[in-house]
Parts: sequence; C-alpha cells; structure tokens
Amino acid sequence: MSAVDDVTARSVVECTSICSQTTDCSAVSWNEQTRTCFLHIHCPPDTTCSDSSSELVHFKKKVPCQNGGDFIPETKTCLCNDGWAGDECERYPYNCVEFYQREYGTRSGPVWLDPQHDVTKLTRTQCNRPGAKVITTIFRSDGRQPHNKTYEDFVSGYYINSKNYWMGLDNVRALNQQGFDEALYSVVFDNPGMGDFKWRYSGFQIGDPSSGYPISYTTANDASSQVPAATDFDLSLSNCFENISGVSFSAWDHETTGSDCAGRHGAGWWYPDDCHAPCRLLGLRRELFPDQGEEEYLTIPGLRLDNHTVEESMAWTYLFFKT
Repeated sequence: MSAVDDVTARSVVECTSICSQTTDCSAVSWNEQTRTCFLHIHCPPDTTCSDSSSELVHFKKKVPCQNGGDFIPETKTCLCNDGWAGDECERYPYNCVEFYQREYGTRSGPVWLDPQHDVTKLTRTQCNRPGAKVITTIFRSDGRQPHNKTYEDFVSGYYINSKNYWMGLDNVRALNQQGFDEALYSVVFDNPGMGDFKWRYSGFQIGDPSSGYPISYTTANDASSQVPAATDFDLSLSNCFENISGVSFSAWDHETTGSDCAGRHGAGWWYPDDCHAPCRLLGLRRELFPDQGEEEYLTIPGLRLDNHTVEESMAWTYLFFKT
C-alpha cells in the first residue's frame, strides 16, 4: 500500500469514517473542491512521504492506546505495557490486583501504583503473584538503610531501594477503602531452611489522618512454618503489632507521645506513650551500624537477631496485603 491512497467519499465525515475502519490509516486529507479523500498510511522505512497541499483539510487519527500500549483490532481493546493500566493505557494501576489483570502474568518487581486515583500522589511498591493470591507490599526493610524519615514521608510514601521502601499511610488507607484488609507481616531469610515466619492480620486498617493514622486489626494469628533449623536456633516470631492497636503514628518531626519515641528509635512507627513497641521493624543491623543507640537496632523478639548467624541469614522484613 502506498503512503497515500485516494478513495471516493461523499463528505469529510465519510472520509474520516473510512480511515477509522482502516487499520493502517493514520490520518486523512480532504479536498472540498474535488471532494477527494486521501488516506495517509504509515510510511514504510524506504518510502518518502510528500508534503501536503494547502488546499487540503487534515485530520489525524487518534491513537487508541497511550503510553506504548498495543491496540488489538479484533477486540478493539488496548494491551498495556510497562506497568500502565486503564482502557487506553492512560494511567497507572490502582492496586496490584489490577496490575496483574492487565496481562502482566507473574512478573514481579517495583511498580508505580495510584491507590488514591490522583496522579500527583503515586507510590512505588512491589507487586507479586506467587500463586492464586496477589501480594501488595506496604513496607519493606532489610536493616541496611536508615528509615528516619519525616512525617510527610511516612504519610505519602518513600522509596530507597528494592528492599527499603514505605507505601505511605494515605495509600494504605486508600487500599483499605478498595477492600484490602488482610495483611501479613513476614521475616524472610536468604536460607529457606531457617524457617518461614509470618503473622496474619484480619481487618487490618489505618485510621483517619485527623486521629494520627492509628493502626488496628480484628484478629491476629501466627502463620509461621517451623523447620529443623529454626528449632535448632530456638526461633519464633512475636506479634509485632500487639498492644499498639489504636495508637497514632509518630515521626521525629511529628511526635504524638510527648516522649520523642521516633527520635530515640531512629524511625517512624506507632509508638505507645511509653515508647515500647513490641518490635523495631525499621531498625538498623547492629553489625553494620555499631555506633547507634541501643533503641535504634532492628529488634524482633523470638528471632534472636543478636546471633550472628541468624542476623546474617535474614534478608528482609515486610508487611503486605494478600488478596
């Protein structure tokens, strides 16, 4: 097919209609005097497209799929690429479930999500689909990066690297409103033989900003799987969210306890008035940061992170929705 095809049309409306039904047509030119319709076809690499005449009226065909999406003529739908979503690949997914509904298979890795339906408030997190369920990570930390961020950072979210990030309290609330309320907290080891440690929380919610984003859940149960190595080290996982239900969130620049809990612990968290949270999940590894205050170290009662072998084997800790 040549770069320009002329066809018979009775009007400019019919001319544009013919183009819309022709897959290779990218634009039309209409000559009102001669009532000639020119279909502009995508030029092959070895073809030179001539300049248009000033006597013609031009109409460019709207690209049905944005951001590199592929148009499927048979279904008249867009197949989105590179993490985009929407009928025309015009936006980011609202959640990880939608991410996988866009034909991304089992692909995992950092992705951009738009839980608040506001492109100015995107968050970067990790989506995984190890089986039938979809995992949306709320936060992840490996103890190798400080998380002593501002209150605004914890509210909107931040991303340090693939093992250290925080989705943002506003984004977690937005996912709650979309029906996400089953959360799991897990500790992952490089050596699978060390064990599979996790707690499951039903009815997991982040409260209203005016109340300081309090955390709450209805039930909690230990979902860990013990293995011989874990038994040898006498390892177990405590409920890291015990006794903090209803507690507001604090950061070093927005303290709700009056006791500088976030400053002392080197990270934002839901600290009770006495600053004693069951675990310090955003803390630092003792061997990598030997000069920090005692309250700043990664602490998970039951996992014996004071043991060199155990600490070296731990890959990261994370909290995630599973739907």
